[in-house]
Amino acid sequence: MRRELLLSSGEREAFMSVRLGLMRARTSNPRGGWLRFIIQEINTLSGAPSLVNTTQLIAGINATTLEQFLANAVNTNNSLPNPIAQTFPNLTTGTINATLFVLPVDYEVAKTIIPSHYGILRESIKNALPGFPEDKYPLVLSTQIDHDIQTSGFKTPDFTSAQFRFPFIDLLHDGYSTFSYIPAIFISNDPIAIAGSEAYDEGTIVATFDPPLDPYAAKPGGERGEVYFDVFRSGVSVLNTTVFLQGGRCGEVGEYPLSL
Repeated sequence: MRRELLLSSGEREAFMSVRLGLMRARTSNPRGGWLRFIIQEINTLSGAPSLVNTTQLIAGINATTLEQFLANAVNTNNSLPNPIAQTFPNLTTGTINATLFVLPVDYEVAKTIIPSHYGILRESIKNALPGFPEDKYPLVLSTQIDHDIQTSGFKTPDFTSAQFRFPFIDLLHDGYSTFSYIPAIFISNDPIAIAGSEAYDEGTIVATFDPPLDPYAAKPGGERGEVYFDVFRSGVSVLNTTVFLQGGRCGEVGEYPLSL
């Protein structure tokens, strides 16, 4: 696998803004450890309650901008429809189609991003991810599509996002409770999605994606099982991801260089 992230000084500053999400993962079973870790990360992405009043958020967007955007919005056909919109009509609900990558990176690289006053719970990493290289930190990259988002009868167009998650952070300084540090989010040029991200005080970086509405796609001209996901800013690639899928699982290919 190869991962590359290139940020300008201004983007690096945005990348350092703070958003924290709770994530716990402890087990002694090797296979169960990896599975539970991924499940916990997925639940963190999809299960957090909305702290933003979506109706008020949409009302705050320029009417002309919103009208033009909605008239040209495109949705994906590759995700299932929202199964609980009718059950919870007054809540913001939708589906998330996400791909998670666990990337072994040097601890020194991770520490250049994680604020120095947050410790890293290395023992928790060993317990949650048996067999993970002890000299590496498990950086998580998530790429996702938010689909069929509904609130009080209003449908928000689908949008794409990508973010790096730094798990096993000792926010409470108790040596046990693990949190994830999320410095910033790459997000579609969608006024509703951008307003929602900014309402949470996230470091929002507007970007375009290839594929535009899928968490990955088969690489044109690539080898069998080779898939990709790319992020662009102003037409310039800032994140290039290539993965080989083997038997429905991500196969390990080469090294994991990460440039920040």
